[in-house]
Amino acid sequence: MKFKKYLLAALLIFCEVGCERQNIIESPNLIKNKGYYLYVGNWGFNEVFIVDTDSNAVVDTLRGFGSVWDLTVTKSGKKLFICTRDDVPPDYAGKIFSLDLKTKEVKVIHNEISDVFVSPNGVVFVISYSYNAGSSQGSVGIIDTLTDAITLFDTLDIRDTRHNYQSMVFDKNRPQLYAVNNNKRLFAYNYDNKKVVRVYQNLFDPLRMVISPDGKFVYVAGGPVFDLERDSVIAWVGGNQLGSLALSPGGEYLYITDPGGYMRLEPVPTGKIIIFQTTTNNYVGEIDVNKAVPFGHGNQTDRIVLTPDGKTAYVSNWLHLIFVIDLQAKEVVKVINIPSSSTIPMALGLKQ
Repeated sequence: MKFKKYLLAALLIFCEVGCERQNIIESPNLIKNKGYYLYVGNWGFNEVFIVDTDSNAVVDTLRGFGSVWDLTVTKSGKKLFICTRDDVPPDYAGKIFSLDLKTKEVKVIHNEISDVFVSPNGVVFVISYSYNAGSSQGSVGIIDTLTDAITLFDTLDIRDTRHNYQSMVFDKNRPQLYAVNNNKRLFAYNYDNKKVVRVYQNLFDPLRMVISPDGKFVYVAGGPVFDLERDSVIAWVGGNQLGSLALSPGGEYLYITDPGGYMRLEPVPTGKIIIFQTTTNNYVGEIDVNKAVPFGHGNQTDRIVLTPDGKTAYVSNWLHLIFVIDLQAKEVVKVINIPSSSTIPMALGLKQ
């Protein structure tokens, strides 16, 4: 009997180590929740700011990454991956940095322009781009979160708009992702079978999107509610095509930001975040940040990150500000002034 107990314990330890090495148990449910840090990248510059969400204050600044482009944190909160882009066509260049959030150790793990995405089950995917005659081909792979080793296992016809935030979504109920090809068509890719299983005909050129928790619908900023099974538009989300999207934890409410036209004069940002109810496919309210904007600052609302309980949203305004929003009261409760030039990329991770 004792031998069986020891054998069982050994098998459990082996399974736990093996599973983590395969990026399976990157789940916050297995880790004591100590609260959250918000990681804010100084877009195009060299810094990542750490905001403690308990105090909503900057508690640390990390440097040494090159031109920060986007941020992705693992589900456990242990690693932050920083994607950089140093040049624009035709001199494409970029890197992926891995940052151990406990030891603050930084290392370069890839020397190509890439995007990093975390799937609902915690697997960290990487798309590494190569270019030919104006089109991009993506090598798709996974990052081992223990060793930072990258395994590229397939290639895809996948579009690189340079701003690929929310350009890929994952079905949490099956091994399938959705992205856009160079013909601007949405496609479904089964990453277990390494096969494109469908190319959609009735959704053209989506830029930013999120997927419903049941995997049935895609919501597109400035575009439609799209039925993935029927390949059809069933309603209209609308808003700014460049806006960012966030779904409430249960999937009932969709929040759409309005960054205006970025470097263009139009459209002029409204300073509002639209609230869309997915059960009725109707607008049910808005959050106005205009009154909270300090003198001399813009009213753009750009990236949006929700806390897991769905009560608070953090919204970057593209320049120096982060709006802290009480989603139940639908109002700004604090404005964090980040000492940076462009507070665009954000990621929320468990404290270590």
